[in-house]
Amino acid sequence: MTPRRLHYLADVRLPTEKAHGWQIVKMCEAFAAAGPRVELWTPRRRQENPGLRTATAFDYYGVERTFEHRRLPNVDLVALEPRLPGAVARSAILLNAAAWAASAVRRARRDGAELIYTRDLGVAYWAGRAGLRCVFEAHALPGRRSQRVWRKIAASPIRIVALTPFIAAAFSDLGVEEDRLTVEGDAVDPAPFGGLSKADARARLGLEVGARWVGYAGRFQRFHEERGLPELISALASVAPSHPDVRLLAVGGPMDRVPSYRSIAAEHGLDPDRVRFVDRVPNADVPTWLAAFDVAVMPGRRTQHFAYETSPLKLFEYLAAGLPVVAIDLPSMRLVLRDGENALLADPDDPAALPGAISRLLSDPALAECLAERGRRDVEGMTWAARAERILRFAHVGTGVTA
Repeated sequence: MTPRRLHYLADVRLPTEKAHGWQIVKMCEAFAAAGPRVELWTPRRRQENPGLRTATAFDYYGVERTFEHRRLPNVDLVALEPRLPGAVARSAILLNAAAWAASAVRRARRDGAELIYTRDLGVAYWAGRAGLRCVFEAHALPGRRSQRVWRKIAASPIRIVALTPFIAAAFSDLGVEEDRLTVEGDAVDPAPFGGLSKADARARLGLEVGARWVGYAGRFQRFHEERGLPELISALASVAPSHPDVRLLAVGGPMDRVPSYRSIAAEHGLDPDRVRFVDRVPNADVPTWLAAFDVAVMPGRRTQHFAYETSPLKLFEYLAAGLPVVAIDLPSMRLVLRDGENALLADPDDPAALPGAISRLLSDPALAECLAERGRRDVEGMTWAARAERILRFAHVGTGVTA
């Protein structure tokens, strides 16, 4: 039975430049399309970016007002983080999160929520303690703190949507029953992609027409952790001598990292005109930028996050745009990609692998076209709407662990 009311409680600053904001609003949009009345509740927080202080989530992300967004009262200790010592800041943020989660769950209960959906451990904890129907979307392997929390609410009715099977296995090891656990990777709306020719996209964006563009779209960093831009710049430098028409186009920001990236390019002898960095663009404009790419790259490093916890939004968008993809060869990537079938996978521990795969696609247009077409077909059914419908069925029925 589909719930009549769904409350999505998200302890995040919204709008946010980070990808989780886009994922949250797309899920709210998809849940609303499936039938429930959806309310997204987030804490009231200070926006450091002046451009976001008057922006609504609907305007910023370009989604229709099919759900309600409410900002709840909040003591914004996160805003104090830069002015506090590290240990004090972490404790303050945890306290802030726990207090907001408890308050939000109480409000949702009084408001008659039939289903609480969240990505936040604190919300799941308080919902479990209150005996409310709740789905927790897990985006990370449970650490020590998470393990302690889940043991306290093991008998609660909470169900878990794990972003990857590796996360699901970790929760299973904690004793979460199979009928309360499922796996759902991220998704994409294919409709906005593929409607613009490469030439038209480049003309619209003012890109050099005669060049071939190796592209990356997404945030340059994750919590101050590099997402692979230094490795991609190094790879382009290796490719450049044999492909003099190749350029690098990285879109997504933050731009404060660009001087260091340009220094890396200079160290490798790359002409500044061969590397271009663009700040975050509106989500509605992403298909235009992707249409300008010749090859799309998923760089990265062998870390726990990249290997086991990620289901990258940009990967699904690359495939929906019909782009040939080069990605690092990690377990998380192999959940969607198959080497030589819908992408080329490069060993992240072999410095020659990434440039070799990029060069191979640039040198073999037939292979690039074949991989791109297969990838586009593979993601046709991986939509936000289908994901939301499966989760709603799981929330009220339980379908067990899926791949």
